[in-house]
Amino acid sequence: MMPASKEWWTERRIVALSSLVATWLFFIEYLPPLRRVHFIWDIDGFHYPLLNYAFRSLKAGRFPEWDSAIYCGVGFAGNIQAGLFYPFNWLLFAVNWPRGGLSFMSIQILVALHFWLAFLFTYLWLRDRGLRSLAAICGGASFAFSGFLLNEAQHLGATCGIVWIPLALWGIDQASRSGSWRPLWKVVAAAALCFLAGFPFIWVALCLCALIYALMLRGRRWLAPATVAALALSLAVSMVQVLPAAEAASMKNHRGSFGAGLPALRQYSTLFMPNYFDSARNVPPGIDEPYLYLGVAVLFAAGWLLWRRGLRAAAPALVLAAGCHLIMLDPFGAVAAALHRLPPLDQMVREWNLLACLPLAAALLVGVALDDFLSRPAGAARPFLALVALACACAWTLRQLLVWLAGGHAFLSGWASLAETAVALVSLSLVLFSLRAETRPRWRAALAAILLLLVWTDLKVYGTNRRFDAALGSIDRIYRADARTGGRGWTGMDLLDYQRILAAPTFRVVENDNTTLKDVRHYGVATPQGSDPMLPERYVKELEGSVNFDSDRTFRLDPANPSVFERLGVRYVMSIRGGPHYQALLSSPRFRLLEPSKAFDAVFEFLEAKPAYRWPAGKVQVTRWIPERREFVLDSAAGGDFVLIEQFYPGWRAFLDGRPAPIRPYSHAFQQVSAPAGPHRLHFEYRARGLRLGAFISLVSCLGLLAAIKLSVTRSVPG
Repeated sequence: MMPASKEWWTERRIVALSSLVATWLFFIEYLPPLRRVHFIWDIDGFHYPLLNYAFRSLKAGRFPEWDSAIYCGVGFAGNIQAGLFYPFNWLLFAVNWPRGGLSFMSIQILVALHFWLAFLFTYLWLRDRGLRSLAAICGGASFAFSGFLLNEAQHLGATCGIVWIPLALWGIDQASRSGSWRPLWKVVAAAALCFLAGFPFIWVALCLCALIYALMLRGRRWLAPATVAALALSLAVSMVQVLPAAEAASMKNHRGSFGAGLPALRQYSTLFMPNYFDSARNVPPGIDEPYLYLGVAVLFAAGWLLWRRGLRAAAPALVLAAGCHLIMLDPFGAVAAALHRLPPLDQMVREWNLLACLPLAAALLVGVALDDFLSRPAGAARPFLALVALACACAWTLRQLLVWLAGGHAFLSGWASLAETAVALVSLSLVLFSLRAETRPRWRAALAAILLLLVWTDLKVYGTNRRFDAALGSIDRIYRADARTGGRGWTGMDLLDYQRILAAPTFRVVENDNTTLKDVRHYGVATPQGSDPMLPERYVKELEGSVNFDSDRTFRLDPANPSVFERLGVRYVMSIRGGPHYQALLSSPRFRLLEPSKAFDAVFEFLEAKPAYRWPAGKVQVTRWIPERREFVLDSAAGGDFVLIEQFYPGWRAFLDGRPAPIRPYSHAFQQVSAPAGPHRLHFEYRARGLRLGAFISLVSCLGLLAAIKLSVTRSVPG
């Protein structure tokens, strides 16, 4: 086998380094040195607290198997959206290790790096198909910086998972051409990393895209079954997450995720009119306004293949997009019926995330169309045409960047935005036609450069610093003195109140003004509330009739019903000063406003509070209280039942004087252990079921995968 040529390596290194710079510039307003805006929605409100909880647990010297912060405790290792076993998250932890808390900027850098990987894998896949460099680069940009990926930047697990789909398709392509199963190691690795990234909806999308793609490639009847086998093997590599997730899934409140159908027709308008819904950052968001823009290069590619009647060339991209949409449409309800019989898969398939097939198909379409266009013979070169094309493209690019710098308010919206798309398409077409006909090296280089700049600008100005993915300021600067970044306090709360809460770890806090209360993971405190898919079914039953549910995951505790505060171990209630809940607490004799009372969040103490354990039979002393372990010294004359107000998961075990003690359910959701008369030591410990076995299986599988990679690399010839 011949080694890769020097030119092969040189080109790929140049593309890799230059695309890294281009990605940094694409997100420059989010990253150092500017730091003008930050990613918003779930990435800072849901994923950031999860990652910070894991990081702070590791810093404290314990592996985070149990999440004591929300819902009176839920499994953490089994919470797949935590991404606890995703290798890049551990790199994130390593970079932040000298800090007291996880930097949000480091998460934003991680996001940007994944956009770069999305481009790089797509470029390598298309280049390996034999497409021209320029076509592969434009195809990579159409995928990596597409509207769907930017719209999903708020979901960290989705962003980290999507990037691995082109790697899987690359491996399938190589296996088809070589007639060997060895390149399918890329499918195994891509699917495993996608699963571990923590967004199972995207893992399902990867599996479907890989299978559809394998079925499209002709002459390889073994390829589709081999791809299925590779996807199955990826679960063995991911077993460290699969088995704990199975325990968590068995406990969670069932909520089907499939059945919404296709997005509304008007939502697809952003595929070619990126600002159809005005996305300027200070415009209030509307309802169901996605951003799905594929870029002007995709519009040219579609038009060119239609003009050339290139259905055969476009077929792989069209089948990929149509196949996923057919599943989303679900004719006759066949998909929903099948999923209903396949738990927990019925909670892992969601129509919206199957739209990941669109930018993937668009990348393939752009690569194939531009390669075909540039390979066609051109007429005689017209020097003035190149000059006109450069002038038009530069003028339009400058205009777009200036409008974007001013906040994007001058971009047209609604159907009027079609005019901007038309101008961009004309500019790109002029550049491409000039490039194809041009023979002068310097002019060709200039035209290629402005082409890439035009494609890059077209995707950037509509997709970054917009209301669907950005808010002003830097999280790390806003919370520089906050406990989340290693400081002492809780922003918005008096420091003394926060210290009082920390000094009572066996009690919980609630806040009716913000029922999600996801931020508690930053601060080392616990709440019976939360907003997480891992809400246990038994806990819902426990709360029925006692709390007011605002959604399927969030609820409020009524101060007029003090028994629920006592039952859930609540001692402190946070309330926004002057709000309706504040007045109700202030007027209740069962609650006392803590002083000093000057901060935005007032803290009330429930005067009849009981800790998150009960031992009415005698005396009890808490000797250790950490999430995975609770230790007590008991003493009583007659013995009785010791109650722990903590979710009863299968992974909990109890030991009385060092000997196993059976745990029985207390009420619906909690746990209790019988203890005889006299002094005793009782401790509860949690070990996620299957975690250690899963880790062993993953380790063995990874060693096998590394061997397959070595075998494949030594026998393959790069394209």
